[in-house]
This record gives sequence, structure tokens and C-alpha cells, in this order.
Amino acid sequence: MKDFYNLESLDPIEDDTLMQLYKESKAALAGTITLWGDCIGRPGDNLYALKEITGTSEKGIVFEFKGAKIQVYNPRNIYVNEMIIAINGCDKIIWDDISFNTKIEYLIDKSDQKVVANIVRGEHHPNLNTSEPCFMLAAW
Repeated sequence: MKDFYNLESLDPIEDDTLMQLYKESKAALAGTITLWGDCIGRPGDNLYALKEITGTSEKGIVFEFKGAKIQVYNPRNIYVNEMIIAINGCDKIIWDDISFNTKIEYLIDKSDQKVVANIVRGEHHPNLNTSEPCFMLAAW
């Protein structure tokens, strides 16, 4: 049986391939969102359905959902299959979740590779694990 959530079994792809797989419905289309293993709410409580993916690696990839938008800047190591979209490296992420009235900027401190979360709007207590992908949409 194929292990859909094991990134080690996948090869990284380019951002234009991500867009194509999304358009062909060969990528995860809905599921739980995590950023460095952290999510708003409990895992599995919120189902996010993708409306659109736009952008490029140079300018950032934008994931649009109903009531939420996530911008991933300088994404690296993108992995996709029918159950996940995962990005294993980036410089910055902005998560703007209207449904939770939350906006968070996640920045990578280049000196020690730690993630710094800046709460722009709302309340959230991030629990970040830098060994996890910086972005993951996982279907269930």
C-alpha cells in the first residue's frame, strides 16, 4: 500500500508542476492545514478546501481557500500527491484566516533557522516544530 503521507517516498517538484497537478485534481484539494506542524484549532477540526493556487517560487505561491489565504515566499522542496501538498522550506509565510479573524506572519530567522511567529490580528499560540514541513495541506 502506498504511504501517501511519507514525503521520503516522493520526489520534489517545481511550482509550475504543482499548478498543473492541482488543475488536474492530482493534488490534495481539501484537508487540514499545518505550518511547521501547527494549525489553527485542533488537527482535523477544520476542513480547508482549495479554491485556487497562484504565483511562482520567486514571488511566492498563494493558496486560496474559502475564508483563508496562505502566501508562501521562496518555497523549496515541494511535494505533492493525491493526499498532500507539502513544502519543506521557505523564507516566510503569511496566514490570513478570515473565518478565525487571525493573521500570522511566520519568518525564518536565518541566523539560527528558528521560526518566529508574529501575530498581526487575532489570538493564536503557535506550537512550531521546525522538523515538520513549513506548509502542508493533508486530506483525510
